[in-house]
Amino acid sequence: MPEVKVLVAGVHKMIGEDKLTVGANITLIRSNINIIVDPGSFVNKDKLLLALKNEGLTPNDIQAVILTHSHIDHTTNTFLFPQAKIYWRFIGSNYPGQFQKIDQGEVYRFDLFKEKIADDIQIIETLGHSID
Repeated sequence: MPEVKVLVAGVHKMIGEDKLTVGANITLIRSNINIIVDPGSFVNKDKLLLALKNEGLTPNDIQAVILTHSHIDHTTNTFLFPQAKIYWRFIGSNYPGQFQKIDQGEVYRFDLFKEKIADDIQIIETLGHSID
Protein backbone atom coordinates (compact mmCIF):
# COMPACT_ATOMS: atom_id res chain seq x y z
CA MET A 1 0.00 0.00 0.00
CA PRO A 2 1.37 3.44 -0.88
CA GLU A 3 2.55 5.79 1.83
CA VAL A 4 1.65 9.48 1.57
CA LYS A 5 3.44 12.22 3.47
CA VAL A 6 3.34 16.01 3.21
CA LEU A 7 7.00 17.05 3.10
CA VAL A 8 6.43 20.81 3.10
CA ALA A 9 3.18 22.44 4.19
CA GLY A 10 1.83 25.04 1.80
CA VAL A 11 1.36 28.60 2.96
CA HIS A 12 -0.63 31.45 1.48
CA LYS A 13 -0.33 34.42 3.79
CA MET A 14 -0.69 38.16 3.49
CA ILE A 15 2.58 39.81 4.53
CA GLY A 16 1.61 43.34 3.64
CA GLU A 17 -1.27 45.35 2.31
CA ASP A 18 -0.64 44.18 -1.25
CA LYS A 19 1.88 41.37 -0.80
CA LEU A 20 1.27 37.64 -0.41
CA THR A 21 3.68 34.80 0.26
CA VAL A 22 2.68 31.60 -1.50
CA GLY A 23 3.76 27.99 -1.51
CA ALA A 24 2.01 24.74 -2.34
CA ASN A 25 1.90 21.58 -0.26
CA ILE A 26 4.71 19.31 -1.41
CA THR A 27 3.77 15.67 -1.01
CA LEU A 28 5.76 12.44 -1.23
CA ILE A 29 4.06 9.22 -2.31
CA ARG A 30 5.99 5.98 -1.86
CA SER A 31 4.70 3.14 -3.97
CA ASN A 32 6.76 0.88 -6.21
CA ILE A 33 8.30 4.22 -7.25
CA ASN A 34 8.81 7.52 -5.39
CA ILE A 35 6.51 10.35 -6.48
CA ILE A 36 6.48 14.05 -5.63
CA VAL A 37 3.17 15.88 -6.03
CA ASP A 38 3.64 19.62 -6.68
CA PRO A 39 7.34 20.28 -5.98
CA GLY A 40 6.64 23.88 -4.99
CA SER A 41 8.42 27.18 -5.56
CA PHE A 42 11.95 28.51 -5.05
CA VAL A 43 11.16 29.67 -1.51
CA ASN A 44 10.55 26.02 -0.58
CA LYS A 45 13.57 24.54 -2.38
CA ASP A 46 15.78 24.12 0.71
CA LYS A 47 12.87 22.84 2.83
CA LEU A 48 12.09 20.28 0.14
CA LEU A 49 15.68 19.08 -0.16
CA LEU A 50 15.99 18.77 3.63
CA ALA A 51 12.68 16.90 3.86
CA LEU A 52 13.83 14.46 1.17
CA LYS A 53 17.11 13.94 3.03
CA ASN A 54 15.17 13.26 6.25
CA GLU A 55 13.27 10.57 4.33
CA GLY A 56 16.56 9.03 3.16
CA LEU A 57 16.01 10.28 -0.39
CA THR A 58 17.72 12.55 -2.90
CA PRO A 59 16.15 14.15 -5.97
CA ASN A 60 17.61 11.30 -8.04
CA ASP A 61 15.46 8.85 -6.05
CA ILE A 62 12.26 10.47 -7.37
CA GLN A 63 10.94 8.71 -10.47
CA ALA A 64 7.79 10.80 -11.04
CA VAL A 65 6.50 14.30 -10.38
CA ILE A 66 2.77 15.00 -10.64
CA LEU A 67 1.69 18.60 -11.17
CA THR A 68 -1.86 19.29 -10.07
CA HIS A 69 -1.88 22.45 -12.19
CA SER A 70 0.57 24.86 -13.75
CA HIS A 71 0.71 27.70 -11.22
CA ILE A 72 4.28 28.73 -10.45
CA ASP A 73 4.02 28.01 -6.71
CA HIS A 74 3.35 24.36 -7.61
CA THR A 75 5.83 23.85 -10.46
CA THR A 76 9.07 25.84 -10.05
CA ASN A 77 11.09 23.13 -8.28
CA THR A 78 10.42 20.63 -11.06
CA PHE A 79 13.98 21.31 -12.21
CA LEU A 80 15.27 19.47 -9.11
CA PHE A 81 14.09 16.18 -10.62
CA PRO A 82 15.65 16.02 -14.11
CA GLN A 83 15.44 12.22 -14.33
CA ALA A 84 11.80 11.97 -13.23
CA LYS A 85 8.81 11.75 -15.52
CA ILE A 86 6.79 14.95 -15.08
CA TYR A 87 3.02 14.34 -15.36
CA TRP A 88 0.33 16.95 -15.88
CA ARG A 89 -3.00 17.47 -17.52
CA PHE A 90 -2.92 19.24 -20.83
CA ILE A 91 -5.87 21.61 -21.26
CA GLY A 92 -7.02 22.63 -24.71
CA SER A 93 -6.18 19.45 -26.57
CA ASN A 94 -7.81 16.17 -27.46
CA TYR A 95 -5.85 14.10 -24.94
CA PRO A 96 -6.10 14.22 -21.13
CA GLY A 97 -2.46 14.45 -20.16
CA GLN A 98 1.19 14.00 -20.86
CA PHE A 99 4.49 13.35 -19.25
CA GLN A 100 7.83 14.89 -20.01
CA LYS A 101 11.38 13.69 -19.59
CA ILE A 102 13.02 17.06 -18.97
CA ASP A 103 16.53 15.64 -19.10
CA GLN A 104 15.84 14.45 -22.65
CA GLY A 105 13.56 17.26 -23.87
CA GLU A 106 10.80 14.80 -24.76
CA VAL A 107 7.04 15.02 -24.24
CA TYR A 108 4.71 12.00 -24.45
CA ARG A 109 0.95 11.87 -24.61
CA PHE A 110 -0.38 10.04 -21.58
CA ASP A 111 -3.94 9.47 -20.38
CA LEU A 112 -3.67 10.43 -16.70
CA PHE A 113 -7.04 8.91 -15.95
CA LYS A 114 -6.54 5.50 -17.60
CA GLU A 115 -2.83 4.71 -17.74
CA LYS A 116 -0.78 3.56 -14.78
CA ILE A 117 1.86 5.78 -13.15
CA ALA A 118 2.62 3.46 -10.23
CA ASP A 119 1.16 0.54 -8.30
CA ASP A 120 -2.05 1.43 -6.44
CA ILE A 121 -1.94 5.07 -7.62
CA GLN A 122 -4.85 6.58 -9.51
CA ILE A 123 -5.26 10.16 -10.72
CA ILE A 124 -8.73 11.60 -10.22
CA GLU A 125 -9.96 14.96 -11.42
CA THR A 126 -11.18 17.32 -8.71
CA LEU A 127 -12.43 20.88 -8.72
CA GLY A 128 -9.93 23.50 -7.69
CA HIS A 129 -8.93 27.09 -8.22
CA SER A 130 -7.51 26.41 -11.69
CA ILE A 131 -8.90 24.75 -14.81
CA ASP A 132 -5.55 23.22 -15.68
